Amino acid sequence: MPEAEKTADSDKIYSSTYITTIFTAQKTEIMTLQTSLKILLLTAVTLTAVACGGATSDPAPIVEQYITAKASSDETTIRALICSEMEANISMEALTFDGIEGVEIEDMSCQQRNGSEVVACSGRITALYGSEISEFPLENYRVVQEDGDWKWCGEAE
Repeated sequence: MPEAEKTADSDKIYSSTYITTIFTAQKTEIMTLQTSLKILLLTAVTLTAVACGGATSDPAPIVEQYITAKASSDETTIRALICSEMEANISMEALTFDGIEGVEIEDMSCQQRNGSEVVACSGRITALYGSEISEFPLENYRVVQEDGDWKWCGEAE
């Protein structure tokens, strides 16, 4: 094979590899930006809710915000929504789905149980572990009021 043809073929291979590398890097950057925007939006909503009047009569939205923050590994929001009794677990809660691909919340619906300190949720969190999708059903969660604000305080018995 003449030298000119060898160079042309290697340029095609290099170009293809180079394009694949650039495409992969851009895709990763877009995914990172999307995740950052979701976290920023959730934090803004949470801060707005806190700034606009403290506790509401219904703690269910706080539990939904907490579950959303946990699914997106948003430690800042988790810290704002967790009760003082559970503060030692903040990092563990925030890292539950950290680095896991395909984490999604499906069909989430939460309601306070008869004015009690229990919020019953239905739905699930799904996550991709390798090539297998795992499901984590949403359950009943305990809430408490601290300084006039509802806080998520673990799973209810």
